[in-house]
Amino acid sequence: MHITDGAVSALDRSTQRERGYRMAKAGAGISISDLCFGYPGGSFELRIPRLSVTGGRRVAIMGPSGCGKTTLVNLISGISVPGAGRIDVGGDAVSLMSDSARRDFRISNIGFIFQEFELIDYLSVEENILLPYLVNDSIALTRTVREAARSLAESVGLSHLLARSVRKLSQGERQRVAVSRALITKPRLLIADEPTANLDAENARTIMELIGEMLEEQHATFLMITHEHGFLEGFDSVIDLPALSAGRRG
Repeated sequence: MHITDGAVSALDRSTQRERGYRMAKAGAGISISDLCFGYPGGSFELRIPRLSVTGGRRVAIMGPSGCGKTTLVNLISGISVPGAGRIDVGGDAVSLMSDSARRDFRISNIGFIFQEFELIDYLSVEENILLPYLVNDSIALTRTVREAARSLAESVGLSHLLARSVRKLSQGERQRVAVSRALITKPRLLIADEPTANLDAENARTIMELIGEMLEEQHATFLMITHEHGFLEGFDSVIDLPALSAGRRG
């Protein structure tokens, strides 16, 4: 069989994508300086003089409701843009990127776990895990990725449910799907916004143990918004956001 140069190039690109997925990514460091953000017409304002998070660290973000915890992680991930200041994630200036560049950066480098799970009810468990690849063509859905999705499902006890609609899952099972989806891209940064808030104590403990195990394997930086003091033992540091915003911590 004769293979043309074009076919060889296509095979090379496919092989590179497969290898790229298998490669472990270093945790993304975070650097914030002179940050200022406010909503138009509102009185809320978030100011952070300086914040630095070393790549691979596990950091909890705490503070009362309304102090800006979700706003902060939205700024770090590029969902929102600061009015002033600079945000770097993994050495890339997220705050200076265009909308499309931030979107591509986010889907390739950042995984999210939400309080409300944010699953697509009409999709199966497997399709929800693979969702980042189904909605964005900047990352390739390869055979290796599909195998990784099945491996993740097995590691969280969902391998027998891959074809099931997520509508038919328990709360704990739905959050395990959400964790798997957040990790399928091998993110350099994992962000969790109160991931245990809607779970009972047993499922909350299970989810935190699963996240811890996955972080050990993938070496991602971990930011988690939480009110649960019982989970803080597993973190390297805790950010008191009101104190940070007031400039009492750098």
